[in-house]
Amino acid sequence: MAGAGIENARQEAEILLAFSIGVGYKDLLVQLDQPVSAGAARKYAQLVEKRREKHPLQYLTGIQEFMSLAFEVNEAVLVPRWDTESLVELVLDKMKHFAAPAVVDVGTGSGAIVVSLAKYYPQGEYYAVDISQDALEVARRNALRHDVAGKITFLQGNLLEPFLGGGDYDIVVSNPPYIPQKELPYLPADVQKEPRLALDGGEDGLSCYRLLVPQAQRVLKPGGFIFLEIGDHQGEDVSALCRSYGFSNVTISQDYGHRDRVVSGHLKR
Repeated sequence: MAGAGIENARQEAEILLAFSIGVGYKDLLVQLDQPVSAGAARKYAQLVEKRREKHPLQYLTGIQEFMSLAFEVNEAVLVPRWDTESLVELVLDKMKHFAAPAVVDVGTGSGAIVVSLAKYYPQGEYYAVDISQDALEVARRNALRHDVAGKITFLQGNLLEPFLGGGDYDIVVSNPPYIPQKELPYLPADVQKEPRLALDGGEDGLSCYRLLVPQAQRVLKPGGFIFLEIGDHQGEDVSALCRSYGFSNVTISQDYGHRDRVVSGHLKR
């Protein structure tokens, strides 16, 4: 796979081998000298070829770890990334100030954000919305996997449209599509195999924010909070948008790689 430009080719090859023979990666490392069945060898060869074709590793194994939890992923959802963990950590920290916060995860995808929140703060009341029915099915399975399905209401819809009837929520959190359209053709080949709907942020990458922020102003209770993941160089524009709709204490927070990653704000009472 190294010849196909795959970084960490050896480690990924070992991960695919472990998956092919049905053992954990750590278990594989202590039995690399053991024979492999013909069926497992065929499966492994097929997976290696798909990875050489730049299919995401996580789609091949069907699993991605996020917030120390294993999440099912497939072609219907964006692969959860470690930098989004900083978004979840910020929300968890804010939730400590609520007895039982009502939280909406917008564009839930695999459910990584909302399931992690429900797992680590079970006192909350959670809602997850996505425009894709296929994505919602993955999110539901992940909620079942982590025993939080009873804590989350799943809804199909565009952004916050299903919630516009009233302002009854304490926190809105979202990792919306934010890649500018002109940058999409230059994304890594494996990223380009992820759902375009989850990547395409419109001409300047800000299209979803322009819809989502005014909707959040309508559905949040006075004193509620918004948390938005952002892309490179979007912090000031998204912050200004939040302020224009009545959010105060607007803050840009960095991820673990010291890059601007989250804009948060407090809706004035």
